[in-house]
This record gives sequence, C-alpha cells and structure tokens, in this order.
Amino acid sequence: MVRIKPRHFFLAAIVVALVPGFVSAAKADNTGPDASGRLRLAICQFPISADISKNARRIRGQIQQAKQKNADLVHFPETALSGYARDDHKTLDNLDWGLLRHEMQSIMALAEQTGLWVVLPC
Repeated sequence: MVRIKPRHFFLAAIVVALVPGFVSAAKADNTGPDASGRLRLAICQFPISADISKNARRIRGQIQQAKQKNADLVHFPETALSGYARDDHKTLDNLDWGLLRHEMQSIMALAEQTGLWVVLPC
C-alpha cells in the first residue's frame, strides 16, 4: 500500500496517479481501510469564490463531514481554494499568495489530524 503524507496531498497529479494502485492493493490483499477492502470517497463541491478564506472554511468543513461519514479520501474540484482564474479573478496579479499558502497549510494540518487523503488541485 502506498501512503501519501498529508504534506504532499496538494500535488494532485501524483495523488491521483497513486490512488488507483492503492485501490487495487486494497482489493487484492484485503488490507484497505475496512475489512471489505473498499475505499470510501467523498466527492465535494461548493460555490467557489475569489475569497480564499471563505473557500478554505468550506473545504475544512467538508473534510470534517467526510471524516464523520467514514470517508478515506476527500476530493475537491480544481481551484477550490484559490478561485477560478478569469471567473473569480480577472488576473492573478493581486492573488494573496501568502494567504493561499497559509490556508493550504491549515487544510494540510486538518488532513493529517483526521487521517484522510485529500485531493485539492490548486
């Protein structure tokens, strides 16, 4: 079984590439998250905005809900934290990269605390 440390979860391409192998391993040797070898996915969506802090609060809330529902992996849409370029931001020139980094670290800490895999493409 391949396990991604929470500090690496934001590398969505790597996580997505490794998850299918994890699912296969869980089915093959029955060492998955539960005795059935099933991987419980939480696919999350919310109205994404240009407000990074608001998006982060929603993401953290959905991670906590996923934990309560015994999910193993939580997946969010692309730019769920930063907001969509051209839709939410005319340009990325004024994006608060420090706030984005801070909120990402907060989400990573929650992923580690809950023990959940989080796919959060930025």
